[in-house]
Amino acid sequence: MERFFAQANAGKVNGWTVWKLVGALDSDTADTAYEMGLSLIQENENIAIDMTEMDYLSSAGIRVLLKLSKQAEGMSRNLVAAGATGMVRSILEDSRMSVLLDLKYSMDFFDSTAE
Repeated sequence: MERFFAQANAGKVNGWTVWKLVGALDSDTADTAYEMGLSLIQENENIAIDMTEMDYLSSAGIRVLLKLSKQAEGMSRNLVAAGATGMVRSILEDSRMSVLLDLKYSMDFFDSTAE
């Protein structure tokens, strides 16, 4: 079953580049997502992955997040995944992604972030 996937660079909010993911991050979309994520990390100091409209995250998607987290750390960049709900949030929690990636459960963290 093919799942819908979209991504966009939604601009900057309080010094963070927002990368919005919509739909499914799985084996069919992992390579495309990784390439864009890596490009954003190379070009920006602070990247927030907006997951508010994601509805599916597979092990391939988790692998993308892990690889991007390692890239960001190696380049002294800040990478945050924010706004995950439902199944995506459960998968992130069950896989203990918070150990390797800064997870925020709301996009409200921008309100307390200095420019």
